[in-house]
Amino acid sequence: MWSDSQKSRLIESILISIPLPFFYFDVRNDEKWEVVDGLQRLTSLREFIFDKTLTLCDLEYLTELNGKKFD
Repeated sequence: MWSDSQKSRLIESILISIPLPFFYFDVRNDEKWEVVDGLQRLTSLREFIFDKTLTLCDLEYLTELNGKKFD
């Protein structure tokens, strides 16, 4: 489980256009995709964008966004 600091740094990486590693899914069943690699990254994005429960913290480059949420 990633800390809020690690999740925030992922969001910061996206905002400054650093490419993310690929996400890998098992799609043998069209009705149920399973995440093989990338679950923590996807969870971080969900918490920030959809759940709006992640408050950015410990950012290195976009320090003006520390304490901010997605809105």
